[in-house]
Amino acid sequence: MRILLSAYACEPNEGSEPGIGWQWAIELQRAGHEVVVLTRANNRARIEDYFASTPGAAQPAFVYFDLAPWLVTLKSKGLLPLQLYYLFWQIFCVKVARQAAHHHRPELVWHITFGVIRVPSFLWRLGLPFVFGPAGGGERAPLRMRQDYTLAGHLRDGLRDVLNLISSLDPLMWLTFARSDLILTKTRQSARFVPWRWRNKTKVFLELGVRALGEEGPAGSGGSIRFLYAGGFIYLKAITLAIRAFAAFVRLGGVGRFTLVGRGPERSRAEALAKQLGVDALIDWVSWVDQRELARIYATHDVFVFPSLHDSSGNVVIEALSHGLPVVCFDLGGPAEIVTSDCGVIQSTAGLSAHAAAATLGRTLKALQDDASGRERLSSGARQRAEEFLWPRRVEAAIDLISGALSVGRAGVP
Repeated sequence: MRILLSAYACEPNEGSEPGIGWQWAIELQRAGHEVVVLTRANNRARIEDYFASTPGAAQPAFVYFDLAPWLVTLKSKGLLPLQLYYLFWQIFCVKVARQAAHHHRPELVWHITFGVIRVPSFLWRLGLPFVFGPAGGGERAPLRMRQDYTLAGHLRDGLRDVLNLISSLDPLMWLTFARSDLILTKTRQSARFVPWRWRNKTKVFLELGVRALGEEGPAGSGGSIRFLYAGGFIYLKAITLAIRAFAAFVRLGGVGRFTLVGRGPERSRAEALAKQLGVDALIDWVSWVDQRELARIYATHDVFVFPSLHDSSGNVVIEALSHGLPVVCFDLGGPAEIVTSDCGVIQSTAGLSAHAAAATLGRTLKALQDDASGRERLSSGARQRAEEFLWPRRVEAAIDLISGALSVGRAGVP
């Protein structure tokens, strides 16, 4: 299939949105599709350096576009908000996209990054089959689960709620939904963000993938257990709830250690909480590490604990599964879309305060320690689940979904 892929964020050897744009571009091309990537001119040097140093790599065609230099300067100096610059980019990239479409004759136009359901795309104007997403951002932490938030956390999530409400009434978003032939969302929560009249063409599809399965972790035993968290130490990741859950596990007679890998402003507060709850001596704090070292850490732990409250996806969850670690998470956001009963535990938060949910999570951790054979079964299921996210399988699943939903190959680009 010939695909014009709109990836504002697209850079090699990066995580988050730039990594998502890059991986889909490369993996689609590697799978035999003819891919043209529309991305920022700011990304050009890194992309060209990558291909110069990686002979034989699958190489899509790239088309570069940025706004006027003075607007780029204002953005880089923080005088123009990224969200506004991004909106302008989406508006004015259409002309360049139309030129690329005339030259490359794509059968499909696909907006992939930013994967945010609050900001419109205008590439439907090309008159070709148009896919929007996977988009997230419609996830929301229940108010009762914000119990451990600082004032800043409450303000950030309150502002996010307001912006989501405004965006849900945005006529430009409605136009994007109306003119999309297929809308992909990262989670069921984001799918509910799409107005009813366009839900029939909305599908949940996670944008994540993994290159290969990791080294398998140790076989479970009935003795001491090693829990692991990896990610940012920021309010929405709820590491204080992870600490409370681990403390509940210890109070129930659990024997084990808890490693937290990452960095961020919540660390000092979480360390103080661990000391207050009397579990600080059982917790190991590790600053952010590279992927090779993180892989070694995965392989020396038994269970991955990820209590995030409104992640749209969760790449570390798939990484943990690929190393055979069962994952324990709440029934919120992307992790709940990834984890199944065959590879972990999705802890319900229905009707619970954050502290009550953490206590329940602690009981789940104790049950996992007590059931070594069950943990081994979940470990096997974790690797099987991770296989579903190997990039060739993700690309195949996406193309099957798109081909089944759309009539590709319509002629003409106005």
